[in-house]
Amino acid sequence: MTGREKAFCDDEYRRTRYTETTFCTIQGTFVHYLTLSTAFWFFCYTFSVYVTVVRNRPQWILRNRRTHVIQGLVCWLIPLIPVIVTLSVEHERKHYHWAREDLFVCTPADDNMFYYGLVLPIQLAMGSGTTLLFIIINFVQSVS
Repeated sequence: MTGREKAFCDDEYRRTRYTETTFCTIQGTFVHYLTLSTAFWFFCYTFSVYVTVVRNRPQWILRNRRTHVIQGLVCWLIPLIPVIVTLSVEHERKHYHWAREDLFVCTPADDNMFYYGLVLPIQLAMGSGTTLLFIIINFVQSVS
C-alpha cells in the first residue's frame, strides 16, 4: 500500500530532516538565483539571435567582446539583486519556506518577494524572449 507519505518519505522524516531553516534557505537561495539566471540567459540568447538574423548584424555578437561582457553581467549579476533582497527581508523569522507540503522546493517566504523577486522577472524575461522568437520565426518564414 502506498500513499503520499510512502511515495517519497513519511511526514515525520520530512519534518525533522527537510524543514530545517538553514537547509531551506540554502536550497531556496540556489533555486531562486539559478531560475532567474536561466530566464535571463534565455532572453539574452534570443536577443542575440534577433540582432543577428532579423537586424542582419552578425558582427554585433561575433566580434564584439563588450556584448558578451554586458550579457554576462546582466545574466549573472542582476539575478543576485532579488536573491539578496529576499535574504535581507525576514517574513515570520524565515527567508524561504516550503512552497507546498508535497512540493520539495523552497521559495521566498514573503508573498511580495515571491511575486516581485521571482515570478515577475521570470515572466518578463521569458515573455520578451518568446516574443523575440515569434518575430524571428515570422522573419525567417517571410524571407524563405
